[in-house]
Amino acid sequence: MTSSLTRHRSIALNNSNFIEASLSSLVSSNNNNNNHNGLNSHVIISNAKQKSYSTTSSSSSSSSSSLSVSKPSNQQTILTFIETTKKKRIETEKKEMVKDILDTFSDDPFTSKFLTNIISSKVFAYSTPKKLKDTFQVLLLRKSRKTILSSKFDELPEERQYSLMCKTLSEDLLPFIQEYISEGKFDFLKKDTILQSLFLPTRSMRYISRDVALYLLENNTYMKLNIKRSIVEDAVLSYYRVMEDLSGFTKFVTENQLDMSVLRYGMFIELINKNGDSNSLTTVFEELLNYLLQREELNLTPKEWDIISKSFSLAINHYQLLGELDKAEELFSLSIHSQNLYSKPSNFKTEKDISILKSHIYSSLTTFNSIIKTYLNAGMVEQSYKLVEVAFAELAYLANKKIINAPLVKQSKQFISIINPLLNVLISRGNLQEADKVVTSIFDKSSSLQKSYNRTMNQLFTTSDYSINADRVTFLILIRRHSIDGNITEIVNIMRNMHVFGVSPSNEILQSAIVSLAFNGQSAGVEALLQFLVSEFDYKLTDYAAYAIMKCYVQTGNIQKAERVLEEYSGIGKPIIGMYNVVIGSNLTQLHNYEAACQYFFNAVQQSGLAFAVNQHTFTPFINFFTIAADETALKCINTLQTLANQNPKETAFLKYSQILKTIYEDISKGRKGENNGASVESVVEQAVQKTKSLLSQAKSEIHKEMRK
Repeated sequence: MTSSLTRHRSIALNNSNFIEASLSSLVSSNNNNNNHNGLNSHVIISNAKQKSYSTTSSSSSSSSSSLSVSKPSNQQTILTFIETTKKKRIETEKKEMVKDILDTFSDDPFTSKFLTNIISSKVFAYSTPKKLKDTFQVLLLRKSRKTILSSKFDELPEERQYSLMCKTLSEDLLPFIQEYISEGKFDFLKKDTILQSLFLPTRSMRYISRDVALYLLENNTYMKLNIKRSIVEDAVLSYYRVMEDLSGFTKFVTENQLDMSVLRYGMFIELINKNGDSNSLTTVFEELLNYLLQREELNLTPKEWDIISKSFSLAINHYQLLGELDKAEELFSLSIHSQNLYSKPSNFKTEKDISILKSHIYSSLTTFNSIIKTYLNAGMVEQSYKLVEVAFAELAYLANKKIINAPLVKQSKQFISIINPLLNVLISRGNLQEADKVVTSIFDKSSSLQKSYNRTMNQLFTTSDYSINADRVTFLILIRRHSIDGNITEIVNIMRNMHVFGVSPSNEILQSAIVSLAFNGQSAGVEALLQFLVSEFDYKLTDYAAYAIMKCYVQTGNIQKAERVLEEYSGIGKPIIGMYNVVIGSNLTQLHNYEAACQYFFNAVQQSGLAFAVNQHTFTPFINFFTIAADETALKCINTLQTLANQNPKETAFLKYSQILKTIYEDISKGRKGENNGASVESVVEQAVQKTKSLLSQAKSEIHKEMRK
């Protein structure tokens, strides 16, 4: 480290015990983390993807059970005897297997939920009667059989047991189905079992469901099992939905010329919402509207209407993103039955008036959140307040009409979720007085808000005292509100009392408090809160929180403390590149200490192994420095980088990055001297920024290739 940097670090860090305590407490956490074994779902997915299923029948593996066999006669050769014995052994074993499974499936009350319960719930798998666990083992008696049936299986950690069962299922379920279909044993493959196989309940299992569905579609095999083709097709589409694969979904629909249904439109709209654009989503939504209006009767199932209501909520959100507020309001009004909110002509060009759908569409908390977000984005805060009143009125209407299956009724105990967005926006816009009024109405049980809610809920459910309770999101918002003015007393009070509302002070909440205070420049508050969190909650400082603290110190002009945080955190954790960017930038742009900045840059690449994490933000302070510093000083900075590179010739990554900075320096130097075809300095700097992005990408590619040699 250079003498200049040493001088900076020699300055005493006042009140640094808080950071030392938090950092040292992280050591034990790191040690403990190494002892946790978790289920690696990627392994399961990989196994399922790599498995090349055969469409031929496969025989079961041999058993260790003893069989009585006759001695070979003089006419039998040893080879014939072995082959005959093996066939008898396999046949006997298969008969026993089938009998065991058939007996279990016909007698066991869990039959219809067999696969779902075993796969979806680890607790269920370990707590069920021995008989059900045996059924799982008998069903999957192939590659992992010896391990599962051995006494060692029960001694394995539960995560390992579950992982092994899932791996076995991924390898054996499809061959198991193929075998019995090829042998014509359709009665054995109960419809419930096949349907569950098509819609396995976990994300990592959907590869298996896809393979089962594609097999059943081959040569119309599904017809042998008396299953509708549309259900099998939906299983494939469901796989793409779960995997968030919009292109795969679209391709399967197009190539197979599938007819659309409510379920398929719902999956399509959900996928576009996650991976597509607003124009595409609203286009498909309007296709759904026409599909519904063209039906002779709207005799859909409650599940289908739930899907349609969800699609309405998503469409409302995307219409507001496109600036089509009238369409968003019209759709919202269709889901409200307590009052007429929209009397204008329809904005939708459909053959029939979409108002005929109103009697079937019901609002949900998601619907209200979508329209509240629409109004808040448009700066219509008063209208957002009124929507909370509309939600109460709608809930009361549903209560009077005894429509207890409406989404809003089902979600009524989570009513806080439509107040949180309003509270969040008020705080974001600095309207703290209004925000505090909302907070008071939530926590004061005698407020008009709480009284209205309690009165409505008593119409829906058994007589009791109901109240809108704050949730995790509410407390995160409150912490952010009190971080603005550094009110540590209130933040501490929140953390000590949130358990009363069923919310635990998780690491996410603790970190949020530190980060919020730091980004609001409350350095004294950060120090005080850290002391409290370490002593009360054994808080372990995270890299992102440390980064936020460093930003706070730089923002308040205490670069030395920021450097101290990086130094101490490097002793027990792995800093992120953002932490180095902070000290590089502050030393260059505020202290003009290029020596320290160059050393930090080298430490990031060489000592911390962040060569591939280096980004545009790492280079930007150097670009700014080359722009404002004297040319002689800027050249000294380049020479310092070159010296570090020469002293460490094996660090090819640092050498390449140094060469990029040299190239950028030369371009800026020419521009400042007017040697760049008359281009302004601002234009030269902008070109340098764009050039850096290209050179950085190229350098990383070259470094990666060299590392692979």
